Amino acid sequence: MYRILILFCLLVLAGCSADQADSVPAENSATAPATSTAPAAAPPEAPAPALSEEDLVAAIRTTYANTEAALQAGKLRRDSFAYLCEETEGGLVLYSDQGTIRLVTHWQVMGDHGGETERLYFEEEDLVFYFREESSWQFGGPTQTTIDGTLVPGTIDKFTEDRLYLHDGELIRALTKSYEMRSWEDDVDPDSVPNKPDPEAEAPTWTYDFFQRLKTTQSVDCAGLGL
Repeated sequence: MYRILILFCLLVLAGCSADQADSVPAENSATAPATSTAPAAAPPEAPAPALSEEDLVAAIRTTYANTEAALQAGKLRRDSFAYLCEETEGGLVLYSDQGTIRLVTHWQVMGDHGGETERLYFEEEDLVFYFREESSWQFGGPTQTTIDGTLVPGTIDKFTEDRLYLHDGELIRALTKSYEMRSWEDDVDPDSVPNKPDPEAEAPTWTYDFFQRLKTTQSVDCAGLGL
């Protein structure tokens, strides 16, 4: 009887141990603590590299080409203004697209022997390209005979062209060229004359706001023109 009692106790203890083992969740069981599946935070993006001068100039030339194409296609509204300030005569033409000025042309007579023209190209109200041609003429060279036999004095026409590229109001590239045309010689092809860097060039003083006010008031302010 004593042996049977001891055997019975051993069987009871073994059964309790098995139940406790079965109650411990397996490592891969559904009741095991869940591991995080959230993606790791992305590293901060590196700042975009600054555009080079060549990149900026290429973008400006694209703006120039797009504006010229719109102008040739007749897609830009035209507002023109003539002025006479003291002894200076000139005119301005504003070309707009949906109320935004994209191109301004300006001409000015400087006495009897010269004048200048300017073309200003805007991108989102920022001046990005400026072209200026100044011309003058004088008598010079040999006398020439016209078809009807009239003798006329020779003339010399002088031209200077400036091309300025701007970004955020800063001048990033300045080019200039000069050439002459003599009445007794064949005309010079301006495209054959190379541009040269102009280290003394300065950004134009024209502002988008000045032209916007001109468009609104429909009146040229001589003081605003510096005349």
